[in-house]
Amino acid sequence: MDRPRESLDEKLKHCRTSASTGQGYGSGSRKMTTRFTGGWLPVMLFVGHQKDYKMDKHIEQLIEKMTTPNQPNVDPENQVSWSACAIAEKLNDLYIIDDLLEYLPNAPNIEQEWVPYTHKSAAYYIIGKISKNNRSMLLAEKLLDLLLREPNVSCKFILLEAIAEMPRIGPIDVSSIFPLLRSDNYLIQRASIYAVSCSTKPMAESAIINLLEEPVGNENYISCYGTLSRIGTERAIPYIEKGLNSSVRHQRVCAQLSIDSINRRLFAQQKH
Repeated sequence: MDRPRESLDEKLKHCRTSASTGQGYGSGSRKMTTRFTGGWLPVMLFVGHQKDYKMDKHIEQLIEKMTTPNQPNVDPENQVSWSACAIAEKLNDLYIIDDLLEYLPNAPNIEQEWVPYTHKSAAYYIIGKISKNNRSMLLAEKLLDLLLREPNVSCKFILLEAIAEMPRIGPIDVSSIFPLLRSDNYLIQRASIYAVSCSTKPMAESAIINLLEEPVGNENYISCYGTLSRIGTERAIPYIEKGLNSSVRHQRVCAQLSIDSINRRLFAQQKH
């Protein structure tokens, strides 16, 4: 039986604390070092924030740019929001996550035409990119915790995409995503299929195999094949092979690509 996951705060209690004081990150902060998968990484934790504490101005400006309305008849790469997202993709400073977690409860979440992100979904997007760039199981679990707490569909979609981008670095419990695999919302369902691929647990593969046994539609079959190409074992191959007999050419091609990917990975594992 799996041990219940500790919360982020509980796990951080076991961090090794250095004597040095963080500089430039607001009053009451201290520098800590946390044992993440892949090595010791610095984390800025805020202890006893002052009432006048404000988020880093550069992150505020980045969120404002991400929430700038797109201009009609302008190429995507020339949009202000697109450039801001490109900057967010390169962020890896962990202290920013602390800022954003404090910002989220009061972040505006009003969806508007021509505006790609709300302030809240932009914050989730940044958290997701930093989590991906730090390759941390702890941060992957935090994304899952945020997903469970978030009621807004658009924000859920952003979080699911972030979880799907996480490297497969350990046995993360993704069972909280399983109900979303059968969501009535097509985008949520498809994003959920990809999101379970962040875990090395066999239950992730089993959930996708079970979904293949149901009438999920051509596009979601293809999403399942894509996920199994990343996490599938020889157990998944007979289920994917059924797609080789589909009347839809794209589904047949994707099924074959998925099988080939699994076989290459299995061959590489045998060599080692």
